[in-house]
Amino acid sequence: MRVFLIVVLCLFSAGFAIGQNILLEENFDDGIADDFENQCDNWEISPTGRYVSEDAGYEVFCWNFAGSIFWSDYSYTLDLKSRLSVNQLFAFRVQENGDCYVINLRSAPWNDVVLTKWNNGQQNHIFTTDIDNSNDTWHHLSVTVMGPQIEFFLNDESVFSYSDSYNPYLFGKIGV
Repeated sequence: MRVFLIVVLCLFSAGFAIGQNILLEENFDDGIADDFENQCDNWEISPTGRYVSEDAGYEVFCWNFAGSIFWSDYSYTLDLKSRLSVNQLFAFRVQENGDCYVINLRSAPWNDVVLTKWNNGQQNHIFTTDIDNSNDTWHHLSVTVMGPQIEFFLNDESVFSYSDSYNPYLFGKIGV
């Protein structure tokens, strides 16, 4: 898998404009992933200032985390391009034990987006919808979380809105 991305994370409060309080903004242009905890051996900053993963395999679940376990309601946006990969993953509301939500933008042959909730190392796919997704194409992804409500946008178009009514994660870090 080879993934390129730019990450911008914004915190917002109910009733206020999104992006009002920026908690983390990283474009990797200095060659350093300043605020990320490197937990994946094959992640690096490329000479072009992009975060790159060279992990290969059908289900590679490895994220580098940033932020605070105390972050609650926020919007998490990133630009992502996958090459030679089916799965393009990003995590949010990551708990200390690794429990989190994950959005997987899957390319051919699936061409869908899957929302997964990780709990005690187990995945539970809680929502899936079809999308057009090709490798070597930049995508602008955004997820907004407020309380148990999760909204996902792809290239500034709403893809889904989901409310987790069963023991929702209400705080946590982000992961790429």
